Amino acid sequence: MKDLATVLNTITDVLEHVQTVENDVKEETKKRTIELSKFLENEGVEPTKEILDGIQYQDILSQQLTATSDAMNHICKTIRKYQHAINKDAEILEDNIKMLDNKLKNSLDEAKEKRNRFNGKLGKDDDESLEEIEFF
Repeated sequence: MKDLATVLNTITDVLEHVQTVENDVKEETKKRTIELSKFLENEGVEPTKEILDGIQYQDILSQQLTATSDAMNHICKTIRKYQHAINKDAEILEDNIKMLDNKLKNSLDEAKEKRNRFNGKLGKDDDESLEEIEFF
């Protein structure tokens, strides 16, 4: 059981690190978008469709990162609940691990589905495809 506890701790440590990196990326993206907007305004430059699309995609990417960060946070909380079972009852732990496995698979399937829906909208050049992009 000690090995399992170690593995679960490592998993949560990895997920928390990824969340930290995602938060850093979101903050930098936000800063750069603000800088670009200020530059365009200060220089009196009318943004092109490509610039506007780029700004919109930065926002979408930030929202995608938020969605994955939320999923990882949920997984970490769930793992922590199961870690308590390690010291109490192996049978309960086994059931909890099965439930965790199902939740992880469901989270992964949902994340893949959202990514596929998002990717289906990228690469289309028409304005209608941009309007159809769902935010997560």
